[in-house]
Amino acid sequence: MGKARSLRGVHCRVCGFVSVPAQTFGCLQCGAHGDDLPVVELNPHGLLLAAVTVYQHPNSAIAAPLVIGSVHLSDGPVVRARLDGDLPAGVPVVAEVTGDDVVQFIADDSKEIA
Repeated sequence: MGKARSLRGVHCRVCGFVSVPAQTFGCLQCGAHGDDLPVVELNPHGLLLAAVTVYQHPNSAIAAPLVIGSVHLSDGPVVRARLDGDLPAGVPVVAEVTGDDVVQFIADDSKEIA
């Protein structure tokens, strides 16, 4: 477990949308796929915009409750991801990779500007 040095995402060549995680099955904005979604490295620091607690997940393999947040990454895109606990909007956050390879955001006390 530890802070991520970067996040792997994709940047759609068709519409410009950036999303995390890296995948090639389709752009979340326009549906482009395959070679139109090159992998990009993104700064893992950001600012938490909002959070919500999920009490029942549709996938029973994912334990609930869990907190999901919208994070404005310092590289520009807003991503939705798991949070480590209930954090207030406006707090700086940084991505970390858990022991089971899940990316989540934690409070960032490194003083890096998001």
